[in-house]
This record gives sequence, C-alpha cells and structure tokens, in this order.
Amino acid sequence: MSHNAAWSSHSHESSSYSSSHSSSASVSSESGMNFAIAGSTSLSREYYTSNKAHSFTWTNIPLNFQSQIAWFHKFLQSKGCSNAADARCKADIDNALFWLGALGVSDYFQIHSKSIVAMRGISQLCIHHTTQLLQTVLTEGAKHIVVQGLPPIGCFPVSISSCPPQQLDQMGCNSDINSAIDLHNKLLQKMIERFRRQFPQCTIIYANYWKAFLAIFNNPGNYNFKETKKACCGGGGGEFNFDRNSMRGTSGATKCSDPDSYISWDGIHLSGAMNKHLAELLLNKDYCEPPFSEMVNKKTSI
Repeated sequence: MSHNAAWSSHSHESSSYSSSHSSSASVSSESGMNFAIAGSTSLSREYYTSNKAHSFTWTNIPLNFQSQIAWFHKFLQSKGCSNAADARCKADIDNALFWLGALGVSDYFQIHSKSIVAMRGISQLCIHHTTQLLQTVLTEGAKHIVVQGLPPIGCFPVSISSCPPQQLDQMGCNSDINSAIDLHNKLLQKMIERFRRQFPQCTIIYANYWKAFLAIFNNPGNYNFKETKKACCGGGGGEFNFDRNSMRGTSGATKCSDPDSYISWDGIHLSGAMNKHLAELLLNKDYCEPPFSEMVNKKTSI
C-alpha cells in the first residue's frame, strides 16, 4: 500500500502508475501518476535535522510531502494547466481518482523511541501536513478522493523487536506506538469530516487501514498466513527475524522459502500477499468509509 500520493484517471481496476520523477511533459499519464518518494516523511527535513535524527532506514533524510505537492503542481503545468478551472485539465481532474496514501508511517518508524507524549505531538503535526495535502488536491478540483489511515505499526517486527515486554499489549504489539497511531487516525477522520462539509460536491473516503490490517493479523489462517510477527527477509533470526544491523539487502540476510505465508516482508514493509489481501478488503469489502463501491457506483451513474 502506498504511503504517498497518487492519482489515476481510470477506473478502480487500474493499478499501473507512471513515474513522476521525469521532468518530461511527454510522460504518459493515461494510467495515472504516482508522486511517491521512498521513505518520504510528513515532518520536514528541518525537523529531523534540528532533532539530530539518525535512522537505520535512511542514508540521507528523504524528501517529505512538500516535494510531492511541488511535483503535482509541476505535472499540471506540464499539461498546460494554469489553474483548477482550466479546461485543458478540468475534465481529467474531475474524472480522476486521487489516493492519498498512509502519510506519516515513515515518521512513526523514526520516532518510535520517543515518549508517548512526544509521539502524540508528532501525530498532530502529521495531521496538519496531511491537511495541506488534501487541501491542495481539493483546491485543484479533485472530486473523488481516498485518504488512507495508518496501520497499527506497533504490530510490525521493527516495533515489537525493540519493545520492552511490559509495553506489549494483549496482541503482543507495541502499545505506545499503537496508541499514537490510534490518535493519528482519529484526528485524521475528524479532519476528513470537516473537508466533507466544506466540499459537499466531492466524495472523500476514509480507507480504514488499521481495521483491515487487524482483520488479517488477528485471523491469519483465514488468509493463509502462518507468520504474523516474523519477517520473511532478514538476518536477525529468532522470534522476529529482525535485526537493524542485518536487514534485507545486507550480506547476512536471507529470504524465507514461502513469502506468501508471511505478513511482513522485511520487518518494515508488508509482503506482497498481505498487500493483496489489504487491497481486497479496502476496495471490495466494507473497510472504507463510505464503501469504495459507493464511489464507483456514483461515478458510473453520472
């Protein structure tokens, strides 16, 4: 599942996105555009620099969501659009699906060692920045938008492996991180409700990533998963197979023989099988609010 922003000008069956990194206006956008950045954060580079943040997942601090907004505007300019009412883009934007991914996941991975009070402050900052992103696409004329919540990353191997036993909840997950994520999602839903009132002509869906993840995590056998807290690819061994000094891609890392039976790919990213099941729940089951099918039916009836 994307942690960034994308748009698709086709139906919900389309999953092919072109790279937005090219400056060429000739890049095809018929199947959609993806403005994602690997490891992208909600909080600014300045925040991490001033707090002297060092991460086992970063070589350098990645670009944040502001770069995605800039790329989106640059893309519109490359199509010759001067503003939201410009006829050269209005039809495409009216017809497009905008999917705002789980913005903030990378931030919680980096600040997991902070106190719960500090994490709650970061939740509020992340929501403020997500608000800016949603405001941008709405101002540019978006009519069909999905805003994805965050999963309980306290249940990921990266979070559980470093968690003191007394901070584990009844599911065996990191309770401090999940408390911050829960607050984040509640704030996100309140923000979405404000935008729904402000833009009644638009359909804004909340994709309940938290609920969908736990539906699978707590019933793994129903989805053919055997390992819920252990990484498929890594060099840590033991209960979680996760070691920050021996992650996938390093000389000591190995891959499991059956990745589709693992929820986690490398302790941080989910497996392909998990992402497939999550997409099924979000797109075709009742894990979007309102259901994704309502947006599709409404759009096809126009």
